[in-house]
Amino acid sequence: MNDKKFGLEARVGIFAIIIIAITVYASFKLEGWSLKTSRGYPLYVTFDSAQGLSRETAVRIAGVEIGKVENVELTGDQKARVSIRIYSGVELEKGLRVRVRSKGLLGDKFIEIIPPKVKSDPVSPGEDLGYGEVPPNFEDMMDDLSATVTDIRRVAGSLREALGNESSAQDLKTIIHSIRDASQNLAEMSNNNKKSIDEIVAGIRETVAKLREEGPGLIERADRITKNLDAIVSDNREGIQDVIKRVQEASKKLDQSLGSIAKVTKNLEEGKGTVGRLMKDDSLIDKVDQVVNQFQELAEAVERIKLYLGYQGDYLIASDSNGRGLKSRFSVRVQTKEDKYYLAEIIDDPTFSHYSSNGKHMVNLTTGEIWEEQGNNGLKFSLEMARKYYGLTLRGGLIESEGGVGVDYEFWKDRFKVGIEAFDFARDNNPVLQGMIQFHFAKYLYLSGGYSDFISKDSKQRRFFAGGGINFLDEDLKTLLPFVPKGK
Repeated sequence: MNDKKFGLEARVGIFAIIIIAITVYASFKLEGWSLKTSRGYPLYVTFDSAQGLSRETAVRIAGVEIGKVENVELTGDQKARVSIRIYSGVELEKGLRVRVRSKGLLGDKFIEIIPPKVKSDPVSPGEDLGYGEVPPNFEDMMDDLSATVTDIRRVAGSLREALGNESSAQDLKTIIHSIRDASQNLAEMSNNNKKSIDEIVAGIRETVAKLREEGPGLIERADRITKNLDAIVSDNREGIQDVIKRVQEASKKLDQSLGSIAKVTKNLEEGKGTVGRLMKDDSLIDKVDQVVNQFQELAEAVERIKLYLGYQGDYLIASDSNGRGLKSRFSVRVQTKEDKYYLAEIIDDPTFSHYSSNGKHMVNLTTGEIWEEQGNNGLKFSLEMARKYYGLTLRGGLIESEGGVGVDYEFWKDRFKVGIEAFDFARDNNPVLQGMIQFHFAKYLYLSGGYSDFISKDSKQRRFFAGGGINFLDEDLKTLLPFVPKGK
């Protein structure tokens, strides 16, 4: 018994020493390592707003990733200064343009570099590229829409004030009658033109007669003129009548238009129709403002949500061959805020077996208890909610199909994580307590390890495990799909 007790204490002590050593070493030494992601050369660019940009945001040219965002900081003049690192082998030229783009309406943001049209000198490492372009965001468009609605309400109010009393309406009716009278006068003048033309022709004939008496030559010339004038009048008589007819029709249409204007004015005064309701009912404008604000809040909430998919496989290390195997878990994490997320997991555990005290019996050689082996489906599930406070994350819910809690601590720019979780508190053989570590050595990949159920009374249930996993955003999955081989 003393040997077994010493073995348990030694294992717990060794595990604690390993965790402390890794934590101290990573906190003080790993910052100096030269990783693949730090290769290349830095550049700087300033934006009026860096909304949607963060560390590891992609930098692209023609859709191809050429670098990453390293840091975002605030300058003295309240601008966003962004530090980017361009991969080795990528050469940029002076005169380029930098702007912020997004994948679709609600997609992730990235920085796009547009090369100059004319060849130029290469950009030097550490050079400041100046100011970048930031497209208008959804909030700005909503503000413009709200301003437009306000202008409509102001115009409607002014029109209502202008037509809101009897004197203004009477003035408008007077103007309409004046236009109608002017149209009638124009029609009468057109009818009188025919008589005037006849009188002019008669006067010309009298003049021709007088000229005939004064001289044969003059009369002859005047006669020719008269004949020509008669021919002109005869040829254009129908045209003149047509013009008069068109003027009369235009007058009628003008009367109809004035009548429609009077009807519309009356409807506006009585509050009929959409514009009339807008003029009379201020509550409609308020409802439009409420709908715009609600839509804006919904769009902001949807834009914040991020979906992470992941898989982790750990090989269980135990002295008993029945306790070994690959433990796999598929996870879906819904990130509603930067400091809050929900986690769902399906776990395939090769050691997950149930035993009872009747039926086909098995004997535990350590404790002498008799059990019945009840099958081994190996499937568990976890449903947790978590809240992050700086580098510390607290989580709780169902852990491997049992109630439990967990604590995680992330450091070194969230690349290293140390955690411990406890669950199944109603178990006679002490609750399950396990510690784990993760190291992200690439954007999507990480290594994992730890010690599971290390306070169990049954030493066969204590297991070391080691493995790794993959974790990515759903938007990252879209970028990986073109590289997945297709079946023949």
